[in-house]
Amino acid sequence: MQKPPVKRNAVQPFNGSSCILAVTGLAIEARIARQDGVVAIPFGGRRRSSEDVVKAIGREVIGVISIGIAGGLDTDLIAGSWLVARSIVTTHARWATDEQWSKRLLEALPGARYVDIAGVDQPITDIAGKRKARQQLGASAVDMESHHAAAIADQLRVPVAAFRVVSDAAHRVLPAFAAEAMHLNGTVRLGAAVVGCMRSPSQLLGLPGVARDAGLAMASLRRGCRRLTGRLDFPYLDQLALDVL
Repeated sequence: MQKPPVKRNAVQPFNGSSCILAVTGLAIEARIARQDGVVAIPFGGRRRSSEDVVKAIGREVIGVISIGIAGGLDTDLIAGSWLVARSIVTTHARWATDEQWSKRLLEALPGARYVDIAGVDQPITDIAGKRKARQQLGASAVDMESHHAAAIADQLRVPVAAFRVVSDAAHRVLPAFAAEAMHLNGTVRLGAAVVGCMRSPSQLLGLPGVARDAGLAMASLRRGCRRLTGRLDFPYLDQLALDVL
């Protein structure tokens, strides 16, 4: 398959009301990602326009970072593994992440893998689906928000980066009701999860392993974010400040 063209972003001028936008899937991921100068918004896997996001924030966005858990596609990735995106890819586009920002993330996250991350609009819950995504997209991991983050950064002409943590490894099967239980605001609808369990009780067999790995991933995400400082290690703050002198 011929690779789509790489899309590159530029650095916007700095002003006192600017912020970094952290795009997450879950509300808990947004809480973990928030720090001074960072506005974290849970997308819940849905697409949002750059205009809507900027309007909701009420501040100028100078960089976009995708943060949260991801599904492993490479078979050697285990739950809790730190990933920094080299590029974000879909079946139709490929965005290169900002090299300086990614370098800062890798320096702050020892042992993190520098990989391509795939963005999809529907969860991949089974082993065969993960294998197919690996073959088609050539990515090491997959999530439902990084491509939205990259598209917004491209529209705003600002740098983009991604820090993701493996939750479900390539061998792990997710219960189908997991996607149904996700609310658009990034919270989990417990009622929908219970109904999903009742419809298909056999899915409960793998739930302890999924829950254990998710717990490992969230703990790893917290540790990683604590290591990131200065608006999640955005590398251009000094440069941008000089631009307005």
